[in-house]
Amino acid sequence: MLLALQPQTCLLDCIRVGQRRINHAVRFQANRSGKPVFMFKPQTQMVAYALRGIAYFVFRPALWKQVAFPLLLTVLFGVAATYFLFFHTFSRQQDWLDDKNVPEQFATILTICIVVAEIFASTVVYGAVFVDDFQDKIFAFVLRDRGLSTLLDEGPPLDAAPVFGSIVYAWLHGGVLAWEYRRFYFELKDFGLRQQRRWVSRYKVQYSHFGMSALLLEMVPCAGPLFIFTNTCGAALLAEELERHSSSSSKHVDEEDTLVSSASVTV
Repeated sequence: MLLALQPQTCLLDCIRVGQRRINHAVRFQANRSGKPVFMFKPQTQMVAYALRGIAYFVFRPALWKQVAFPLLLTVLFGVAATYFLFFHTFSRQQDWLDDKNVPEQFATILTICIVVAEIFASTVVYGAVFVDDFQDKIFAFVLRDRGLSTLLDEGPPLDAAPVFGSIVYAWLHGGVLAWEYRRFYFELKDFGLRQQRRWVSRYKVQYSHFGMSALLLEMVPCAGPLFIFTNTCGAALLAEELERHSSSSSKHVDEEDTLVSSASVTV
């Protein structure tokens, strides 16, 4: 039994040693070229940040006071938009599809998809016009609550298949939405457009995962506008973890630079 397990143990040890050597070689070459090494491994899956944002918003009554008035308007807007589009435009759009000789069952499903898309479009317009400034306040509140007040003090900003089609749309546009939710963070970091594009492209998959979950939440009828606030909390929680990781990784890179320079002098 022991003899049978020994070759497997040796093989696993060799693999671990090889991985450590490869990682060390990558960091060494990156330090020689002067390029930063990004090896961010989030403690939480990117998709879960939207759900964490909901929990954070629900269990922070102090945050409700910050956005009480816009929150009330958002709830009223969500209910009014859903009621109007479903009870006043649904039958008309379904009749229009019937006039185009669309099968009755498919026309009903297609009309539901159209109405949901209209609700989402109205949510996006509402958020861009009325909620943008309050999103920055929510973002700043979360950063302060998570112990990153120094970031705010140092760098203040200057200023068409049902279901499956929705998921694909959310995946394709989720990265853009996640970028928009991180706009306030990029302003705090004083990132230009080129730096933002480089950062987002480096974490394209992670941003797409977070943005897709946030986008799908905002597409929920009636409650969609409310998720604008919770998604902002999720984006701030993600920024907090990235900020802590970047500070720790920069110290690690400085230590490796010292080791590399001392080794070169010895050689």
